[in-house]
Amino acid sequence: MACELFGDYHKRINSLTFFLEACSRESSESEKAVSDAILAFRLYKSGYIFSDFMWWGFGDNALFQRLNKPSTPDKYRISESEFEKIKLLFNTISASNLQNDKHFRVVMDRFDRTYEERRADDKIIDYAIALEALFFYGNKTPISSAGQFVGVGCSMLLGKNREEREEINEFLVKAFEIRNKIVHGSDVDDTFKVGEKEYTLDTFAKELQDYMRQSIKKLIL
Repeated sequence: MACELFGDYHKRINSLTFFLEACSRESSESEKAVSDAILAFRLYKSGYIFSDFMWWGFGDNALFQRLNKPSTPDKYRISESEFEKIKLLFNTISASNLQNDKHFRVVMDRFDRTYEERRADDKIIDYAIALEALFFYGNKTPISSAGQFVGVGCSMLLGKNREEREEINEFLVKAFEIRNKIVHGSDVDDTFKVGEKEYTLDTFAKELQDYMRQSIKKLIL
């Protein structure tokens, strides 16, 4: 079970692969433990991790069956040295009252939802909504300036120097420009540039996810 994953259970799992068991979640406490564990893995780094696994064993053998097919072939691998960092994230999430914060709940609901979505444009819309909830925190800002507001906020949070802050800001402004095109039914180019870097919608969505992940971790740790 996911809640056992952070005890001695991980020592008995093959070092190359992790499985989360789909437990019965008979109580709100166990359901929260499962949700917190999944969130900790997802926030630690990119790659797809799912709770929808069934397992059963016979002696020393165990069979694993995936219930939901991931929307990407990306694999999630961790080393033993990374485990303590994930455990720190898990403990922070578990001990916090974040899920009772309606703005943070919007952030995490949208972040989690992208793991079930196959289309890059849907993911970009959800990341934009999550970033607005994260940086606006309930304050109303004109839609036309949302990208600038989030771009400045995220760049100040994550950028280590002026060059990085300018790069992050430019990327986030472009993200909201693309989001606006998607929701209004306008065409988005198959490939486009931000600065000197060329993107497709898929690679752009993946980098946007990373800014989302870094921002959440920076604010909760």
